[in-house]
Amino acid sequence: MSDGATSLEQVLADWAERIAVLVGARAMVPPETLEHLRADVARAAEPYTRRLSERDAEIYSGRRVRWLRRMFPEWEAQGNAGRDAQGRRWYRMAVLPRAVPFDALRRDASKTAAEDAA
Repeated sequence: MSDGATSLEQVLADWAERIAVLVGARAMVPPETLEHLRADVARAAEPYTRRLSERDAEIYSGRRVRWLRRMFPEWEAQGNAGRDAQGRRWYRMAVLPRAVPFDALRRDASKTAAEDAA
């Protein structure tokens, strides 16, 4: 991950070390520690768990819908794309090429829309 985020592999390795120390010390694990573990793993796993709508996938990847739809059958077979209950396509963030910092782009678009509305 080039945006400075810690990879899932690194998070799991770091927590494996922490758990080994706790187990070796026969330490009681406070609930806050478990919550930190859950939050760290969730944050690092976001590219694998976050599903983007077709429009958001187009923005995130910089690719056209036609390209996404051409890739859809392969990604769907791998579990990396699918359809929601309304039949709209979604794409797992991890399989998409990254054209722009997605969250920054969304914030900028929201700010521009708010300014235009004012």
